Amino acid sequence: MNGEKYLLRGEIHVDSSSYPKANELTRSIIVDIWENKGAFLDMINNFKLVSSANGPSNIVVYKYTHWANLEDEMVFVLRDKRNASVKNSFEKALFYPRSQYVVVKTDGFQPDTPSFLGCLRKYI
Repeated sequence: MNGEKYLLRGEIHVDSSSYPKANELTRSIIVDIWENKGAFLDMINNFKLVSSANGPSNIVVYKYTHWANLEDEMVFVLRDKRNASVKNSFEKALFYPRSQYVVVKTDGFQPDTPSFLGCLRKYI
């Protein structure tokens, strides 16, 4: 029996050495999901903090999930929604890569989507 929906999982790694409040980004991060052809599909705004920057690691890790159909082709674009509301701020959260191309190719368990890396930058 083939499943109709497939769970995609991904992670966002944020460098807390550049952003001390990295543990508090769950309400600020958004993943926009676009069709490969450019139409908006969905938005992920529910993230789980799975690793805070404690001990020797400066990396905070958030996990997210999204259900998709077999053969869906999507582009995940990560953004910090605070950037739009703070016009005069010189601090911006940047993410690399800017987007991830994701395809649901196989029937069954899906590999994790490639991780995003985030850091805070100050513009002068």
